[in-house]
Amino acid sequence: MKRITFILFLLLIANYLFAQNYGLSIGSATGCDGDAIEIDVTANNLNTIGAITLFIEYMPDRLVFDTLTSLHPMLAAMIYNDVQGGTPPASIGKIGFAWSGFNPANLGNDIIFKLHFSFIGPTAEIGFSSACEIVDTSATILPVTYSSGQISYSDTVEILAQPQPETIIDNGIALFSINTVNVNSFSWQMLDNGIWQNLSDNVVVSGSSSPTLSLYNPGLDWNGRCFRCYLEGCNTTYSDSALLQVFLGIDLRDETTFDWEIIQSPETSSIKVNSTSEGNLSLSLVTLDGKAVENIFSGNIHVGLYEFKISTKPKNTGYYFLKLDFLTTEQIIHQTKKLYLQTL
Repeated sequence: MKRITFILFLLLIANYLFAQNYGLSIGSATGCDGDAIEIDVTANNLNTIGAITLFIEYMPDRLVFDTLTSLHPMLAAMIYNDVQGGTPPASIGKIGFAWSGFNPANLGNDIIFKLHFSFIGPTAEIGFSSACEIVDTSATILPVTYSSGQISYSDTVEILAQPQPETIIDNGIALFSINTVNVNSFSWQMLDNGIWQNLSDNVVVSGSSSPTLSLYNPGLDWNGRCFRCYLEGCNTTYSDSALLQVFLGIDLRDETTFDWEIIQSPETSSIKVNSTSEGNLSLSLVTLDGKAVENIFSGNIHVGLYEFKISTKPKNTGYYFLKLDFLTTEQIIHQTKKLYLQTL
């Protein structure tokens, strides 16, 4: 009877231990060649711990172990070593950790330390070996779930859409935009006397370090200048160059042969254009920072009155720009008007 009771007692203890969901996990990160990577090692429900033996394995051809930081204060006496082997000695990709104490370590769900690596790439796995062991203060080995981590290689910079040429009048707004992925920083440049120069924001230039470069009221001396974007991520690259053409402008407020206006109601918004000549008309809706919202119309028109509806229902209530370009064989008319659109 005593033996049965003892076995039942052991089973109860085992069920209790397995029900606690003890865990130790290695975090994940992304990086580029040469990046300094920091990885968290985090406890899960680890309390009243009496001793810890860990071996963390990594890929030495893809990672170089640098140091350990942020050691949990209850593990202040922990020792660790990046194991070396071979002739001459070199890292074998295994770090050993050992700790024991007279006072129990209550780690809970805290980060117990951070590992620092230099990342060589490509993707590298980091995991626990099968020799890991964590015991509580009664010397019972805990059924800990050990979870691996990974350092992933960030993808290379990719350009999805190149900046396009812009044609404006001398009191207009030129917008050069680029659509990319995996980019950390943007730097717009202008070709000046055969040398590409980095731009900085001023009264004419805005967004020099963003995906959209805006030029406000550039003069005729800007005609023929080229612009490109320098992109930095895991690698660096340049966009295609885009040409700016600036023509002597016509102020639509004084132009009697061409007129346009915005007609708005609670339900719809439209643009009326009254043209007395033939030409190519382009109407587009953009945000205040130059991002395209809708291409309302692009094509040839003849003499007459035209009305174009804005079909887009904006995601955000606020102000937008309407850009108009009208090109004939003799002149170009460029104008921007501001309008307020509400989300319905």
